[in-house]
Amino acid sequence: MVAQPQVITVNGAATRPATADQATVLFLAEGTGATVGQALRAHAEEVQRVVQALIGCGAPQADIHGSAPRILEEDEPGLPSNAQRANTTSRVGGVIRVVLYDFVRLGQIVDAALNAGAAFGGITFGLRDEKDARQIALAAALADARATGEAIAVTFGKSLSAALGVAEESVAFDGVGEYTARVRVTFMLLNA
Repeated sequence: MVAQPQVITVNGAATRPATADQATVLFLAEGTGATVGQALRAHAEEVQRVVQALIGCGAPQADIHGSAPRILEEDEPGLPSNAQRANTTSRVGGVIRVVLYDFVRLGQIVDAALNAGAAFGGITFGLRDEKDARQIALAAALADARATGEAIAVTFGKSLSAALGVAEESVAFDGVGEYTARVRVTFMLLNA
């Protein structure tokens, strides 16, 4: 009978500092009117005002993006069937997304968009190029898994093989200042 190899699977985790170098800001633009056509025109005018305000504050036009407008109908409340409802207001809404690489103007750009009529939709911070931060965090997580594996192997009077398998559980930038990686690694226990 052939002896089965002894294997262990361990987790490794690491967090490394990473400085955000990009911000994505979302604004919501809306237009209303008695008809869908009026609401579309009002929405287009608000989008134009907001985009011009953003450009006026120094946001590069190439980094300002808009979504397709959505038509949102508001019906008269309290009427049970579509046949009885009278369309009282038409609304059209859409998102304006601005990607910024210069955080110095961030507050000014948000204020300008709000003053132009947009609503604030949120902000996320990220990295333009995550490759280096990702590799550093993954390497540290793998080293952590190996250290855990070695501690277990020593307990059994064994040593570790090279990694037999690696599963990436998560690798992410937290949007604040840290890049975290979690891995699961399988090793064979070897006679010491």
